[in-house]
Amino acid sequence: MLRKKISIFGLAAFLLSFVMAAPPAAAQYNAFKPPSASGLAASLANAPDFKAVKEVIKGGKVAVGSTSYVVVLFENQSATQVTVNRVSLYPSSNVSASVALNQCASAPLSRDAQCAITVAVKGMMPGAWRVDILLDHTGKSRLAMASVEGDVEAVAEKAENNAGEVGIFPDVLDFGQSPGGMAIVRSVTLKNRTTEAVQISRITMDVPAESGFSYKSQCPESLKPDESCNIIVTWQPTSIGLAQGVLMVEHTGKNGMVQAEVKGVFQPPPATKQPKAGTDSVGITPSSLDFGTSAGGLGLKRSVVVSNNSASDIEIWDIDMDASNQSGFSYNSQCPETLRPGESC
Repeated sequence: MLRKKISIFGLAAFLLSFVMAAPPAAAQYNAFKPPSASGLAASLANAPDFKAVKEVIKGGKVAVGSTSYVVVLFENQSATQVTVNRVSLYPSSNVSASVALNQCASAPLSRDAQCAITVAVKGMMPGAWRVDILLDHTGKSRLAMASVEGDVEAVAEKAENNAGEVGIFPDVLDFGQSPGGMAIVRSVTLKNRTTEAVQISRITMDVPAESGFSYKSQCPESLKPDESCNIIVTWQPTSIGLAQGVLMVEHTGKNGMVQAEVKGVFQPPPATKQPKAGTDSVGITPSSLDFGTSAGGLGLKRSVVVSNNSASDIEIWDIDMDASNQSGFSYNSQCPETLRPGESC
């Protein structure tokens, strides 16, 4: 079994070191070095493979509560046929994202063939947003990555439509697509726009038992004028496919009830194929993380993927981040202690 040490260095880039116990010689890759520092690294980076036509795509602006659709193109630049096994999305905390259309997985892709993936992005909170798209495929690198960036804009409330009502926002709580394994948490806000206190008589959720939805109310029994409260909704995917239902709040104000739709799609990843004999590498994608320019006030999230492209198990025995306390960097690993051949985390 190979033993690996992964060290992540903050600031402008991450330094990733892999220390092998067998063979005894240690190997280290420095992400701060230019590609020309290693002829092998440069040749691998520029080698024909299945890649995104454009690695960073401008997704434009999307309003809070609205959904925008972005098309991302991928191309098979290798000399062999490539099959796409899985598509994973990693959105920032202020948006939800799901795959609206996947043409890449419909059939194996021959040389020079292109395919499109349409990503649905829904604005949740104002600020800069980003969605990382990761494709697991049978090509040389095993992984292809693209990023979509944009801004979420706040929407001014229309007083003439909202006056005298109790409102719930958003009215559609979309959890997007999930591979499972981890609960997803979202919230809806209940606001009293009337001139009198409103009693909240009952909160219910009409969903199938196997949907995996649950809620926890943070609302008091009575909402004063212009007062707001949150209802936390948690989704733990359990049943493959679309899960949906309705969250209902009964009150003593105008119309007597408000409701929000809740939905999500559970799509577990397919079984991972064994790598071909003769390959012996552990890869990390991307090799550096650029968070760009931030005005502060909202945490930015990015992800890296570690893949075992070797023919044997590897043991991840340490993950470190060398960054000052003032830098603001932190990490949360979703990697197991042992990564089997062909697995990623």
